[in-house]
Amino acid sequence: MSEATPAAAPVLLESVHDGIAVLLMNRPERLNALNNELSTALHSSLQRIAKDDSIRVIVLTGAGRAFCAGGDLAAIGKGREANNLEQLEPILRAGMAMVLTMRTMPQPVIAAVNGRRRARE
Repeated sequence: MSEATPAAAPVLLESVHDGIAVLLMNRPERLNALNNELSTALHSSLQRIAKDDSIRVIVLTGAGRAFCAGGDLAAIGKGREANNLEQLEPILRAGMAMVLTMRTMPQPVIAAVNGRRRARE
């Protein structure tokens, strides 16, 4: 997959085959860092999948060279600089809800972590 994502590309790609759901975080230009849109999309997909008995396992992975860099510090920084809690609330709520959903859903969630290992000097 390429390093750049077109502006209109979905931030989360989902596929299901033989009872395996693959959720691909698709923000490689930001190392798949969680912003409001990606956090909300992940949480929504996980909630829907948790109710689907035909899905037996979820594989969570990231596009490009990294799995997920964590929270999108640029987005979080904007909210903090503006002292705008309304900007930060969706990413924090969706992130907490996403983790709670993963911990309580009947299907196991497997992280397919990608990334480059640095050579030792």
